[in-house]
Amino acid sequence: MSEDRVDFIYVFKKALKYWWLYLILLPLTVGLAYCYLQITPFQYEAQTRILIKGVKNAGPVPEDGIFSDLKGHQSDNSIGNEVNILTSSPLMEKVVNKLDIENTYIDISGWKPEDLYDNHPIDVVNWKPVDEFQVLECEFIPGEHGQYKLILEKEEYHGEFGEELDLPIGKVTFARNNFSNLGKKYRIIAMTPKLKALNLCDELEVGIVDENSSVVSISIRDQVPKRAESILSELLEAYNEESKKDRTIAFENSLNLINERINLVVTELSSIEQQVQTYRQQHNITELSSEGNLLLNEVMSVSKELVENNAQLEILSGIEDFLVKNKDNFEYVPTNLKINNLMLASQISKFNDQLSMRNSNTYGPKHETTIQINRQLNNLRENIIDNIRSIKKDLSIERDASSEIKTTLTDRLQSLPKRERDLLDIQRMKSIKEDIYTYLLQKREETLISMAVTTENGKLIEPANTSDPISPKPPLILLVGGFLGLAFPSALVLLFNSLNDKVVEERDVTNKVKAQIIGILPHGSRSRQLAIKENGTNLSTEMFRALRANVSFVSPNDSLKTWLVTSSVSGEGKSYVALNLAMIQALGDKKVLLIELDLRQPKQLEYQKIKEKPEFGIADFLNSSSLTRLKVTSKGELNKNLDVIYCGTKPDNPSELLMSSRLRRLIDEAKRQYDMIILDAPPIAPVADTFHLHDIADATIFVVRSEYTPKSMLEKLKEIVENKKFPNPFVVLNGFKFKNSQQYGHYY
Repeated sequence: MSEDRVDFIYVFKKALKYWWLYLILLPLTVGLAYCYLQITPFQYEAQTRILIKGVKNAGPVPEDGIFSDLKGHQSDNSIGNEVNILTSSPLMEKVVNKLDIENTYIDISGWKPEDLYDNHPIDVVNWKPVDEFQVLECEFIPGEHGQYKLILEKEEYHGEFGEELDLPIGKVTFARNNFSNLGKKYRIIAMTPKLKALNLCDELEVGIVDENSSVVSISIRDQVPKRAESILSELLEAYNEESKKDRTIAFENSLNLINERINLVVTELSSIEQQVQTYRQQHNITELSSEGNLLLNEVMSVSKELVENNAQLEILSGIEDFLVKNKDNFEYVPTNLKINNLMLASQISKFNDQLSMRNSNTYGPKHETTIQINRQLNNLRENIIDNIRSIKKDLSIERDASSEIKTTLTDRLQSLPKRERDLLDIQRMKSIKEDIYTYLLQKREETLISMAVTTENGKLIEPANTSDPISPKPPLILLVGGFLGLAFPSALVLLFNSLNDKVVEERDVTNKVKAQIIGILPHGSRSRQLAIKENGTNLSTEMFRALRANVSFVSPNDSLKTWLVTSSVSGEGKSYVALNLAMIQALGDKKVLLIELDLRQPKQLEYQKIKEKPEFGIADFLNSSSLTRLKVTSKGELNKNLDVIYCGTKPDNPSELLMSSRLRRLIDEAKRQYDMIILDAPPIAPVADTFHLHDIADATIFVVRSEYTPKSMLEKLKEIVENKKFPNPFVVLNGFKFKNSQQYGHYY
């Protein structure tokens, strides 16, 4: 677990080495973020909330409660239909025309483009595109004496204010607004109101606040807060105006039908009353007989049913006539009538809703959607006519049944004078017409009241208002700039470190190899000379003293006498370490023997600056059985406690010599005379000589040189340590660059 944990202190120290990167990139990225804020226009979002009245599940509306019993004042529209109407392009086109916002004027003279919503010195007074979806987006540069230059798709055009300019995409006329100062350079975006409306509909966001309510939230984004608020306010006004207009048309059609029927009934009623008057005058009738009164009451009771049937037939006939008369076009069907059949009432309401949706759509008459809606309206109209005829047939059957009852009662009146019976017939007809007349008057008053109290369909709950800019957000942009100013150099630091394939410091070794580091030796002293001097106080001497202390700690009572010093590759300083370790131990009053076993590239004579080469060395000893140990040993040339056996004559078979039993006997004999034996062995990567010495060593020192040893060599060292190919492995980090005294003190 501890190996996977990120050492942030270590990463921070690594980053400090490249402090100049942070000093350059952090102000640069923050400055770029600041410049971005200076040249990028802010985007604002305006929001409003409205209550859609008269829809299903919306609950009662207070101002409609007084006339809630009037069927013509009720609506069965859904909230989804109203949302579609709110987002329709014809409605938005009215807003565009009202606010005159189909053209956009932007001042691009300064660093940040400025949208000149209500203070633009130039007006596009007439834009005639080759097609209605063509947009004029150009740069406009005013000139002198009413001249101007227009740049469109890198082409320049010259014109004069008030005169029409021919362009490849259409014709345009510009006018000078004398109430504003003329700037240097503008970007003008001109389009037709219809296209602008379509674009605004795409930007408009409409959502239902709660599924159990009819509150709708509307929002739109714009660079100019005032324009965004004006669009939302005008959209609500246009929506209310259209909804009132649609309902008024339906009421007017109902009222016209009722007035026609009233005029007809009044004419018929006047004729009947005239017949009664004439009949009484001709036959001198003042009072009906008692039996006649009784029969008359029974007939009147039956006639009440006929009244309702006749009333329904009159209404259905009127609606049927209305639909047949308007078969070539579509008009709202009167709904403010008493229709007992719920299915027919639902069909008429659905027909009016479909007609309202057709009038609100954005497509042309030949569009597939419009054709589909017309087809649905034709089907609905035919279904309504068929349903009316079916209902009329049923009512006729009921009327015939009532007529049969009436006939029976009439037969009972046969005994009465014919004059009395004729009078009863006339009075009965009069009563029927009076009831129809009263009913129609009542419906006319209800329709007039409904028209008078028609309210706006959308009620404003939350006025349109604009919050703080939604983009760009200065704190966030500056924070991102600061983050990038830290992230970029950090990424570069990590990249530099990943590209470095050399061992640099202690953790590079310990993270890979499970071996104790018993010494850190400084960089700077020349490795090709003896670094240890008696009574020396330099850094190299002190660090070798620390190494001596660590060796004593891991080898209490000199239990580990034979120390093998090697490295991965040549040049890591293993001969340098072996020599100076032997010297520092000798200065510690220990009897030390240094044996140079790197028979291929011996360096001890060069390091010790000995010009006169000894006559014999270890190679000669191993090749000749006549030579003794004392013959090849150089006694106390550097220190009285330090003896050295040099390489001698370079052999042709160094690997075989290191496997010699004479070498083992030499080591066994030396252990009895010396406190420590240090073997300067060859590097392990290029040759296998050192592996033949594992049996004669008590401990092994692997020398790793900072900024020299390839990290790939640590894999080989790891494999050696894990497989225990050498006894008691330790590591010495050589050539480490101490940055300051605190770092030295840490390793000290």
